Amino acid sequence: MALPTIHHTFRLVADPVVRVLPSGNALAKLRLAANSSKKNEAGEWVDADRFFIDATAFGRVAEAVAEADLRQGDEVTARGRIKTGEWETGEWETAEGEKRSGDELLVDELARPVRVPRRSDAGTPRTVQQGDPWAARPAPATRSFSNEPPF
Repeated sequence: MALPTIHHTFRLVADPVVRVLPSGNALAKLRLAANSSKKNEAGEWVDADRFFIDATAFGRVAEAVAEADLRQGDEVTARGRIKTGEWETGEWETAEGEKRSGDELLVDELARPVRVPRRSDAGTPRTVQQGDPWAARPAPATRSFSNEPPF
């Protein structure tokens, strides 16, 4: 059975950590957060539910993370598979020596979302231009082409 997938927009909780493994492959570790907002009785936006997840990217995706210069607080859209991992040593071990587990996102794609800029004049009507907007178009520049090769 395939792992469950997720496609969501998150914020980076910390700067990504990118390193190169002994095999030569790149590895990127990210800590992601998502939240929902709602209006309270006073009409103000307040944070509601929160979701945190550790994410790991390998290979070309990890290299892209390094080149993108992502920083804490940046918004990213991630698509990947959710995997539950178990640890039995170090800080992940309970006092009784039992394994602890946690969910991790194996990142297949990571991108910065493109948002439409907010207009500062929201609520004011736009003025409609009268006449033909193409009538005042400047004449195209003349180009001369030669039958001779460029080398």
